[in-house]
Amino acid sequence: SAASDVYKRQTPLNPLLKALKNEFMKIYSVTFNWPTQEFASLIVMDEELIREAMSEVLNNAIDSVSTLTRAGTVGISVTEDDTHFIIDITDNGEGVSKENQEKLFTPFFTTKAGHKGLGLVRAKRNVLFHNGEILYGQKDKSHFFRIIIPHG
Repeated sequence: SAASDVYKRQTPLNPLLKALKNEFMKIYSVTFNWPTQEFASLIVMDEELIREAMSEVLNNAIDSVSTLTRAGTVGISVTEDDTHFIIDITDNGEGVSKENQEKLFTPFFTTKAGHKGLGLVRAKRNVLFHNGEILYGQKDKSHFFRIIIPHG
């Protein structure tokens, strides 16, 4: 969709998180840690675009832990400040090499057989349509994608 096709409206974040949880918990046998808090602030967003962005990142996290011999865990945490929602999607998979981190949002770059390398490109595009940002990071033994979206 082009930027002019984005349908933004004030939306609470919790129903989106709940819908993603229901969708992913039914499909995957991975341990998920989902946020339980209720967020009072509304976010001006195109819900479908943000859902797609979060789904792409969640799928990457699930792929990352699916090859582990230990138990795979995917976590979603949401924090909020005066101006932004910060959504972290973490996993305890192998992570991304330094060399590949620079290529994560490059069209057609993938390390996965049978994939096209467009999932994170779509996720970034969708977040940018909301004047947000998406980045990859590592902390201790977990890896995360952070999606930052302004309230308004």
